[in-house]
Amino acid sequence: MRYTLAGFVIVVLACMSCGLFSYLTFGSSIQSIVLFNLPSDDPVSVGTKLCYFFTIMGSYVILIQPVFSLIESKKWYTDSTFAYKFSIIRISVVLATIYISTCLPDIHIVLSLSGSVTGTLISVVLPVLFYNKAYSQSNYDTSFEYGR
Repeated sequence: MRYTLAGFVIVVLACMSCGLFSYLTFGSSIQSIVLFNLPSDDPVSVGTKLCYFFTIMGSYVILIQPVFSLIESKKWYTDSTFAYKFSIIRISVVLATIYISTCLPDIHIVLSLSGSVTGTLISVVLPVLFYNKAYSQSNYDTSFEYGR
C-alpha cells in the first residue's frame, strides 16, 4: 500500500511539473497540444514531432486490431468467397478513420477524452478485474483487512 501511494505521488508530481514547466515556457498562449508550441525550424523539435508521429502511427495499428477481429469474425464475412474482402474491409476502415478525424475540427478534444477514459480503465479498473480473476478460484484470502 505504501509503495502504491508513493508511485501515485511520483506520477502526479511528474505530471504537475510537466504542466508547470510548459506553462512557464510558453505562457498563457500555450496550445492544448504542447507540440504545436515548438518552433518548426529547430531540428530537435522536428525530431520530437516525428517521434510523436511514429508513436501515433504505431499505436493505431495496435488499437485497430480488435475492430478488424470483430469484423472478420462476423458470419457475412466468413461466408463470403470474395477474394479481396480482407484488403477492402481493412482499407475501408482506415479510410473511414481518416475521414472522421479530418471532419472533426477539434480532434484533440476527442483524443483527450478517449485517453482519459482508457487511461482510467487501464490503470484503475483492469488491475482489479485481473486480480479478482487470478484469485477467484484459489484458497488465498482476497479480502482486505484494515487496521492491522
